[in-house]
Amino acid sequence: GNDGGVFRSTDGGETFESCNGGYQTSQFYGGFSSAETDSQLSMGGFQDNSTAVYDGQPIWRVHLGGGDGGWTAIHPTDPQIMYASAQFLQLAKSTNGLQSFVILSVPNVSGGPTVFIAPYVLAKDNPNILYAGRELIYKSTDGGFNWSTRGINTFLDGNPFLAMAISPQNSDVVYAATAPLAADPGVFRTTDGGVSWDSINGNLPNRFPGDLHVDPNNEATVYITMMGFGSSHVFKSNDYGSTWQDIDNGG
Repeated sequence: GNDGGVFRSTDGGETFESCNGGYQTSQFYGGFSSAETDSQLSMGGFQDNSTAVYDGQPIWRVHLGGGDGGWTAIHPTDPQIMYASAQFLQLAKSTNGLQSFVILSVPNVSGGPTVFIAPYVLAKDNPNILYAGRELIYKSTDGGFNWSTRGINTFLDGNPFLAMAISPQNSDVVYAATAPLAADPGVFRTTDGGVSWDSINGNLPNRFPGDLHVDPNNEATVYITMMGFGSSHVFKSNDYGSTWQDIDNGG
């Protein structure tokens, strides 16, 4: 047994098989994804247990080796195309339903820090577009094979990015939040595909951001969770993050 559950060998340790059907033995990181066209297809990165896929079988199948799994993404119309990642934005892509992967190299032109489980997002309205966060935000328009910083040639706040979300309706609208390493955490918004970014911290508490989510029917409505103890963890904005409402108690 290990932190991935219980395994059995019937050949003296030469091979092992999982005995974890029905057990809750692993923890997902952020960036979990589900297929738009197949309700039984989901993909997520496990803490210490790589990246695994659920396809209707009792046991999740591990498809990308290594230590920790990271953020994932599934093409909105072709579920054979999948993205997986490991520590520090090691990104891989499959175009054949996970039979094989190619490595996608996200640059780090600043040489600055990348968080352990770094975020990236795939556009639903144009699945050739991806955004990925290190100390700078990078954009790909060819399915992850080439990346540029677009208008981001200066640091937004000097911190690495920890959370990111993209509007399902409009790939030009992206929200991203940073971890407070070099400075206080920041939350940013672009509405022009990454050419320019605005700070939208507003009245948010000075804590680690947890996750971001854009309303699938309204690109101006966005939610953010903030880590830490005490009150005020879930906030909502109806104006692209210009103002935030604490909705811990509903709203």
